[in-house]
Amino acid sequence: MRHTFWLIVIAAAAFSCSGPAKFGDIDLERWRNDRGACQDFRKEEIPDIGKVKPELLGKNSNEIGKMFGAPDIQQLGTRNQKIYIYFVESGPQCQDKNRSAEANKLIFRFNAVSLLTEINFQREMPE
Repeated sequence: MRHTFWLIVIAAAAFSCSGPAKFGDIDLERWRNDRGACQDFRKEEIPDIGKVKPELLGKNSNEIGKMFGAPDIQQLGTRNQKIYIYFVESGPQCQDKNRSAEANKLIFRFNAVSLLTEINFQREMPE
């Protein structure tokens, strides 16, 4: 009986720490495992992100973090905005993290209460 209880607790903890495996057609597990897009898998998910953009808007930063994993870069914007930056293609950031401005990125911008308000793809770093 005791062993069953602990197995349930361990299984629940393991599943609660990782986000869902899919959202729409986005393979989130594959996304999370491609840190910095250095394996070049993330670019395949770009069209699918566009399809679910309306469903993502309004989610809080914790939900996005669980789904997409820790951002490659996190910034604080003006008026307590939070910005999550995920690389979407392999590039110079894979050899030198200081060259991150050159790579294509997915930008999630959150408002002061941590709700996702904007999703963009861009090369330059957000302001």
